[in-house]
Order: sequence, then structure tokens, then C-alpha cells
Amino acid sequence: PLIWQCVTGKIKENENPVSAALREILEETSLVPKKLWGLDFMNFYFDPNNNTTNIIPVFGALVDSKKVTLSDEHVSFKWVSIGEGKNKLLWNNQAKGMIEFKNLLLPNNSIKRSLLEIDLNLL
Repeated sequence: PLIWQCVTGKIKENENPVSAALREILEETSLVPKKLWGLDFMNFYFDPNNNTTNIIPVFGALVDSKKVTLSDEHVSFKWVSIGEGKNKLLWNNQAKGMIEFKNLLLPNNSIKRSLLEIDLNLL
């Protein structure tokens, strides 16, 4: 559908959430994160078509390039401010995740940031 959203995807069989996040970022944007954090925020939603409740880990990534090459599943992208992102995103929890990530990057959150950072060298 023609909606604005963050990078999303499903975890494949024999894949962990971190590997899935890295794969989806690369597949959807061609970007490779320099740093990745697992946020202390989870996205929950009920899928009425499957009668299931989904619990989704939320990640934040730091990339060193703004050059995005989109996959075929997307038609456009835009780097936005938090305020614009909140207004564009269809799903409220994606906007909340964006705010949580912004807050994690604040200078007074350095301890929390270091505890939530994923060591990409160990993957």
C-alpha cells in the first residue's frame, strides 16, 4: 500500500531478530549500519486476519551514508525530522519507536546507549 513506514520485515526461519534487522535494512535501502541498538521498546499489534498477537523488537541504526537505493517493494523514501516522521507514519508505534531512538541518542543517555548497543563485530 502507499503508506510511509520505517524499514520493516519478518524474521526468516533459522534467523535471529538482529540478523533480520540488518538484512532488512540492507535489502530495503542498500545501507549497512555502522552501529545498531536494540531499543527497550517493543511494538505490539493484533492481526485480525490471522487472529494473532505480534510482538516485534525495535532497532535503531546509525549509517554513514544518506544515499539510499530502494528495493522494488518501495516507491520513495525521505529523510525526515522526528516531527515530520510522526505526521507521516501510518503506525503510531513506529513513531513512538523513532522517538525512543532519538531519546537514546541524547548525551545524558550514554550508559543506557552503551548497554543497548549490539556489537556488530560478534555477528
